[in-house]
Amino acid sequence: MVDPKKRLTPAEVTSAGLEDWRQLVGRLHARFRTGDFSASLALVSRIGEAAEAADHHPDLTLTYTEVGVVLSSHDVSGITSRDLDLARAISTLAREAGATADVAGLTLVELGLDTTEGSRHAAVYAALLGAEVEHGEVQDPSGQTPTLWWQEPGEESSA
Repeated sequence: MVDPKKRLTPAEVTSAGLEDWRQLVGRLHARFRTGDFSASLALVSRIGEAAEAADHHPDLTLTYTEVGVVLSSHDVSGITSRDLDLARAISTLAREAGATADVAGLTLVELGLDTTEGSRHAAVYAALLGAEVEHGEVQDPSGQTPTLWWQEPGEESSA
């Protein structure tokens, strides 16, 4: 049995075969095209019911013709088997609703800066962006601004 609190490696997530989803910066992302607002709203409601039943809650974006979904396990700052399970359930709900997955164009921007004083700058940038400092990075919980992280000059990126 897989430990539901164990953070999965990128390779483990990839091997799960989630065709409707993309792994971007430690989170699973999906977009489902619904065709109209009422279908999008109905899909959000069904996703909400599944999330409540699983006691695991995604971030959702509702627009006129699509629903965006982001999954991660905040308690381990990454993707776990709980996310994989809920992703599969959401994909099934979307298919049943007649929505189509559209992974084309799913992107995420993050900024990495070379500096010897990243930890000193983090609080200032967090205040400017209305974000929070988590694990040495500036992260916006709402996802409206890019994540900002630092590395020492000459280090290779780990993100």
